[in-house]
Amino acid sequence: MESGSEEATTASEETPIELKRIECAKCLTCLRSCPFSAISYEGNRIVIDVEKCQLCGICAAVCPEYNIEMAYYDTERLIDYVKGQKEALATDTLVLMCRGSSPQTCEILDVLKEQDVTTFVPLRMPCVGRVPVEFYLQAFNCGIKKIIAVQCDEAFCKMKRGSEVSLKNLTRLQELLKEVGLKEDSVVSIINPHKAVYITDKCVGCDKCGFICPYDAITLEPLATPQVNFEECKGCGACALVCPHLAIQLEGF
Repeated sequence: MESGSEEATTASEETPIELKRIECAKCLTCLRSCPFSAISYEGNRIVIDVEKCQLCGICAAVCPEYNIEMAYYDTERLIDYVKGQKEALATDTLVLMCRGSSPQTCEILDVLKEQDVTTFVPLRMPCVGRVPVEFYLQAFNCGIKKIIAVQCDEAFCKMKRGSEVSLKNLTRLQELLKEVGLKEDSVVSIINPHKAVYITDKCVGCDKCGFICPYDAITLEPLATPQVNFEECKGCGACALVCPHLAIQLEGF
């Protein structure tokens, strides 16, 4: 995406993304991280292809100099939200959830039960991979003491590389926390792919789900509803797609 200035690629209504050219170090981290091949290096400058860009925000999250800005879900607005909710809910825990993996509000407590968390600031994002390390640091600075990131299994990330980038950023963050004397467990990552759940009174035992499952996560029973191995289930939805009586739902979807 080009503009008349050498200094910046400016945000517009159609493409709310800004690249500060004059500050760009041309490290090409954004180019290597873009899951949609929307960034190229041409004529000694970074170029964003408007037609390919999906506004996932991953490039902004990985830029070491924070030279790429998004016009929505930007760090400043997110921190303002966290500050307001922190006071309103009287909690110092932030739960950051990817919309592709986050369950409904009534089910999130089941996901967090091992973390011993009941009250928290909920923040759902299109992709947790778009959240830069800077956001996490500012969240801690405004009084948050624990951050839990609930994200997709890498194989099912809707943004292709969002979960991968998120894990790398969280690893960097944990290293920074150690340097400033904070506990590593101040940041926790939870992988939460959707799981298949049966509505047993609708199941007629046709066994289509067992034959279609690509992960061998469904065990067929001769006189009962098939059993789902939740350790193997990846939440791909193939079983729900072929069930003729809609007896299978994806938990939280």
